[in-house]
Amino acid sequence: MESTETIFGKHSTFTSNEDNMIVTGATAKYTEGFTLTLNALQNGSSAMTIANLLGLVNPIQISVGGVIQITTRGVDLYALDKLVYGINPLTVIGAGDNQETMMSGLWLPAWFPPVNETTTASLGYNAVTNADNTEASLTALYLNGIPRRETLHYTEFSKPTSGIDDTSLNNWSQDINLVGNLTGVLFFTETPATASTTMERGTIQQIAIDVDGSERENWEFHEIPAVPKIFAGQAYDTLQASPGTTGILDNYNYLPINREPVPKGARVRIRAMAGITAETIRTLPIQQIPY
Repeated sequence: MESTETIFGKHSTFTSNEDNMIVTGATAKYTEGFTLTLNALQNGSSAMTIANLLGLVNPIQISVGGVIQITTRGVDLYALDKLVYGINPLTVIGAGDNQETMMSGLWLPAWFPPVNETTTASLGYNAVTNADNTEASLTALYLNGIPRRETLHYTEFSKPTSGIDDTSLNNWSQDINLVGNLTGVLFFTETPATASTTMERGTIQQIAIDVDGSERENWEFHEIPAVPKIFAGQAYDTLQASPGTTGILDNYNYLPINREPVPKGARVRIRAMAGITAETIRTLPIQQIPY
């Protein structure tokens, strides 16, 4: 039977880092994942944005036995939930002083089996413009059984582009020695293509995936949302009080590799042709460690 544990909250004041909170039940039960809710009151006549509120927590870290298994941030988690898992968080924007702004129902998947090690959760605090009374809730969801024999491992990587239009796709790269099977990569770019920004002048034009020194995939960056994910193609639907919320997703694409994952132990290099130099590309590679 499912059970839960409150790690932080419910709706506790969140105005400083909350480090190394013990996830007590993880030693005896399977940790399916964590739910995270963020909320604050508008301070003054200018409204917060959902992007601002998601910036309240960075980084989010989960460690097992002192080894970091998950590192991400609020805004990337929002993109992962919507684009990959089909989860539709509720967002509400305040419309005046002391009105509530909230992001309710972020899901942080973990898939951790019970282990005789200490599992901890840490939430990094960042001040939010036009907000006070900031609060957060973090809850662990446990299962008695073990539904799968893989645990998740995902940690963010960030690096600026160098130059543009390199047809060898060497304006940016990331090297990964896989500890698990690589099943997908979430990409964040500073400048997405829009009506006023051509597809050639977004942060990324093309990407390639090399495995053990051989190129296995080569994509025009704007093609990859069409590749079916866990549920379907990349979803942009929303349940929200502000039409600006889905604009956050313009900066993200997710490349699924879950049909035939890159196997554990392989050396992976992700390469990109850039359209703008010195802009940040941030990734969240998703690995599933078999046991």
